[in-house]
Amino acid sequence: MNNRESPSEVEVIRWAPIEPLDSADYSSRELQELIRLTHIKNAWDQFKSGVDEAAINEFMAELNRSIAVETGILEGLYELDRGITETLVEYGFTQDAVERARGNVDSNVLSMLRDQFQSSDMIMDAIAGTRDITVGFIRQLHALITRSQDTYTARDQFGIDREQTLEHGEFKRQPNNPSRDGEIVHEYAPPEQVGSEMDRLIELYDSFRESIHPVLQAVWLHHRFVSIHPFADGNGRVARALTSFALIKGGYLPLHVRREDRQAYIGALEESDKGSLRPLLELFARRQRQELLNAMSIATRIEARRTDGVEFQGDDGASRVRAVSRAVAHRWWNQEAAMIEERREVGTVGRNLTIWAGDRLSEFLNDAKSEFSSLGFSVVTFSEFGGVQDSRGHWWNRQIVRSAKAAGHYANLSEDRFWVRGALEYDKFRMVFVISIHHIGRPISGVMAGTAWAEIFHRNGDSRDRFDGDDAGGPEWIDCMDQSFTFTGEDDRERLHEDMDRWIDECLAVAIRVFAMSIR
Repeated sequence: MNNRESPSEVEVIRWAPIEPLDSADYSSRELQELIRLTHIKNAWDQFKSGVDEAAINEFMAELNRSIAVETGILEGLYELDRGITETLVEYGFTQDAVERARGNVDSNVLSMLRDQFQSSDMIMDAIAGTRDITVGFIRQLHALITRSQDTYTARDQFGIDREQTLEHGEFKRQPNNPSRDGEIVHEYAPPEQVGSEMDRLIELYDSFRESIHPVLQAVWLHHRFVSIHPFADGNGRVARALTSFALIKGGYLPLHVRREDRQAYIGALEESDKGSLRPLLELFARRQRQELLNAMSIATRIEARRTDGVEFQGDDGASRVRAVSRAVAHRWWNQEAAMIEERREVGTVGRNLTIWAGDRLSEFLNDAKSEFSSLGFSVVTFSEFGGVQDSRGHWWNRQIVRSAKAAGHYANLSEDRFWVRGALEYDKFRMVFVISIHHIGRPISGVMAGTAWAEIFHRNGDSRDRFDGDDAGGPEWIDCMDQSFTFTGEDDRERLHEDMDRWIDECLAVAIRVFAMSIR
C-alpha cells in the first residue's frame, strides 16, 4: 500500500491514499482459520447462557480494565508493573486499589485509565443504539480517550522534541511523520488530506462490513486508520478502540493487545505498510481466540467467587444458602440436558483426534529415530494412547493443569479427557512427550484443547526400566507449545488433521531440541 524509499541513511515509508479490502489476497488456510474462530465464538455464545449474567458482566469489566491499562503501556504513556496491573484490573481504577497493591500510581494516570475505560462504555452504548462508525463518532472517541492528556511530544523541523497542546477531538494541523531508531521515517496523511481520507475510510468500511468476517474487517479498519493518523496524538489508542467496535459489533470480544505483544504488533503493522495485512490478521485472530478461551475459563472462576462471596447474597437480604440455590437453579435452567449433550459431542471428535494423533506421534518419533540412527546414535522410542476408556484416565492431572494455565485456559478435568504420550530414550535419559486433549471451561463449553509438554527423566542406577526425576524434586519440564490446539464439533475433520499434524510437528521439534541441549 505504501511506497518505501531507501536513501543511504534513512528509509522513508511514503504515504499513499487508503485502498479497499480484497479478501482474495488471503489463502484458503487463513480463511479456514477464521471459520474455526467463528466456531469458538459460537461456543462462547452458548457458554454464556449457562453462566450467571452478573459473572459475565464482571468478566467484561475486568477485560476492559485490562485493555485500558495495556493500551497506554503500548503507547509509552506510563509503566505499571504486573502486581499493580492485576489489582487495578480486579478492583478498579481507584486510589483504594492502588493502596491495596501497595503501589504508587499518579492521579493523572488513574484519570487516563478511567477515560480509556469509559470509551468502552461509549462503544457499547453506540452498538446498543445501532450506531455505526462515523467521522463524528471517531472525533468524540478521541476526545474522550485523551480527555486527561493535555500535551503531547512533537519533534520540530530542527529535530528538537517539544511539548505541544493536544486538541481533543480535532484533526491534526501539522504533519506527524515519526522516525523510528533514526533509520525509518513513516509518512502519514498530510493535514490537508485528512478530511477526505477519513470520509473515504468510512465509505469503504460501510461497503463491505456486512459481507466480510468481523476479524478481517477489523484488521483493515485498524491499519487504514493508522495509515491516515488523523490526530496529533492518541491515534493508536483510537485505532484499537475502533477495532474493538468492529469486533464487538460482529459478536466477538474487544481487541486486547498486551505489552508482551508489542514487538509482534509493531512488526505486523510494518508488514501491513508493505501491502500485506496477513501478519496483523494472524495476530488479531490469535488474540481473539485466546480471549474467547480466557472468557470461558475466567467467567467460571468469577461465578464461583461471586457464589461464595457476600456480594451474591443479593439486595433482597436473602441468605447465602438461598442465594447460592438461586444461582444453581438459574444455571440448571440454562443448561438444559439437550444442550449439554450437544456440547459433549465434541468429546467424540476429541477421542478420535487423539487416536489419530497417537499414530502421527509414533511416525514422527520413528523419523527422529531414523535420523539419529543414521549417524550412529542409538535411541529407543515408543508411544501409547490413554484416557477415559481405561484405568489411566486420571494420569497427568497436575501436568494438564500446568499446561492449560500456561496456555491461558481452564482445563475441565471432570469431563472426558484423553492423552497420547511418546518417549525418546538416549543413554541414561528419557524424554516423555505428552499431548492432552481436554474440555475447556466449566460448565462444559463445547470447546476442547490440546496442550503439549515434555519431561526429562534420568535412569535410576543400572535399571533399564526405572527412570526418576532429578535431585531438585522432579523431572525437567519442557514448554513445547506457543499456543494450545483448540477445536469444536463444527470443525472440518480433514482440516483438523492437517492443522494438528503441523502443531504436533512444531511442539515435538521444540521438545527434541531442548532434550538434546539438556543431556549433551
